[in-house]
Amino acid sequence: MIALLLVLGILLLAVVCRNGRAGLIRLATLRLRGGYLPLLACLAQLDGVLTQQHRQALLIVSAGLLCGFCWLNRRQFGMLLIMIGISLNMLVMVANGGAMPVSSTALAQVNNHYAISGAVPRFSKARVLKDNDVAFAWLGDRLLLPGSLAHLAAWSIGDILLLAGVGRLLWPQ
Repeated sequence: MIALLLVLGILLLAVVCRNGRAGLIRLATLRLRGGYLPLLACLAQLDGVLTQQHRQALLIVSAGLLCGFCWLNRRQFGMLLIMIGISLNMLVMVANGGAMPVSSTALAQVNNHYAISGAVPRFSKARVLKDNDVAFAWLGDRLLLPGSLAHLAAWSIGDILLLAGVGRLLWPQ
């Protein structure tokens, strides 16, 4: 989750650096409706991560809030990709009891620690699961960056689509 926020920050910085003042103007003129919805969705997910209770219900609430935000802003470039990415992530998480499945192999490559199946990394919405125990395993956190960047995070297909949508949203037309 931290890696996703880091990449979103880098995308924002890239837009500003590449386009200078035009990038800042693009951000200032971006008219998004329902800006409070993503904040409420983040709070719902944070509650689930910190308390480890009612995770599935909180994920459904979070998904509804995020999809509502995307729907309100559906005419913005990139918002459809964001909505698809969020939906894929929420589908796999709800199907797996409210946790994003991550393979022990991917987790070992990220942080050099092997975790047994069923383990929940601290302050995470992930759960280590074997592929044969996972619904929609191909949608879980299993993609790694190449080479020495592999330790940054494990990514899902939904994460990639979400980031592509945010990049498209922020990049000037």
